[in-house]
Amino acid sequence: MSSKTIPEIPSKSTGTESAYATISRRKKTVDDSTTKFATLTRTRKPTKLERLTSNRKREWLESGAENGFIRLYAPTGLRSLIYPVTLQTTVQDICSILGFESLYLQIGGCKIRQVINLIFNLAAGEYPLQLQNEFLSNIGYETQSECMVVGDATHLTHLFCFFIGKFIIVVTIIIIIIIIINYQLLLLIIYYYYHYHYYYHHYY
Repeated sequence: MSSKTIPEIPSKSTGTESAYATISRRKKTVDDSTTKFATLTRTRKPTKLERLTSNRKREWLESGAENGFIRLYAPTGLRSLIYPVTLQTTVQDICSILGFESLYLQIGGCKIRQVINLIFNLAAGEYPLQLQNEFLSNIGYETQSECMVVGDATHLTHLFCFFIGKFIIVVTIIIIIIIIINYQLLLLIIYYYYHYHYYYHHYY
């Protein structure tokens, strides 16, 4: 079974199916035909993209009480990847497999269209699925199983979202702020320049 390392977050969506990264390994049997999911905390093999169908989603959720999903967004655009994780999967586990240095958590609004929000660079030892379940519990989901089922929903982006890769939005915002400040300073200089010349020529 060949695998291909993911260079960037892919974007695939057809009907109810979404791009879905699974960590799969082949278990040796007599007929060598059984394939099982391997959790992110137990393997460092390259990921293999598969289609997330309702059956695959149910299979992963039913295979363990701690199994769930998080949706990982690219730092720009709306591309995303649904990733199967457990409550014990750490930020370091995800980053080491996908080949990224950081995993970010944003709280408050869509990261692409809103400037005023909170952005955190998660520590390597933090547990994204546990953080996600805490958010979902705070907004009304009562049981852990409910949180696990809804964890990959796209509408959650308006409340919080995870994204990986280099975070260039902050840099862009800083550049915009610098441009605005410089523009205001330029207007101020022009104002005082003309004010000074008007005062000088008018009274002298």
